[in-house]
Amino acid sequence: MRSSAGRIFVAAVLALVACERTLGVWRGATLDASPDPTCISQTLGESTYIRSVEENHHRNATPNAGDFYQWFYYSHDDLSGILTIRAQPDRVSFGQSYHFINRRPPRLQETRALMARVERDLETACVPGLTATIREHCKNVECPPLESN
Repeated sequence: MRSSAGRIFVAAVLALVACERTLGVWRGATLDASPDPTCISQTLGESTYIRSVEENHHRNATPNAGDFYQWFYYSHDDLSGILTIRAQPDRVSFGQSYHFINRRPPRLQETRALMARVERDLETACVPGLTATIREHCKNVECPPLESN
């Protein structure tokens, strides 16, 4: 009896999760080398448009022991972003994301503009050639072209 109740519970949870929809934007690139995390932190922290920066890191123990993740949470007034550097033995990924579940993220266009500004500043200070390699993926939302600044 316990086994069938457990299966029903798992099936119900999976059904609920399947109904959830992620909406938002991801902007990212594959880099030639891992950027200096101190440079990223300083560039974000010294900018006039970022109010706060929090930094976190994690070395993956399994299954890819060589993976290293570096997160930078930044905010400006009521806008915020998450910047991630993932260093793997064979490649380095740069990404920024802004997603909500089951609803459109508020102020999406302004957040995308903030992300683009962060990318331009990081290109100047830490990651040469970054903006030319950025790819954007908008999931379940429309992302009109950003205005050039």
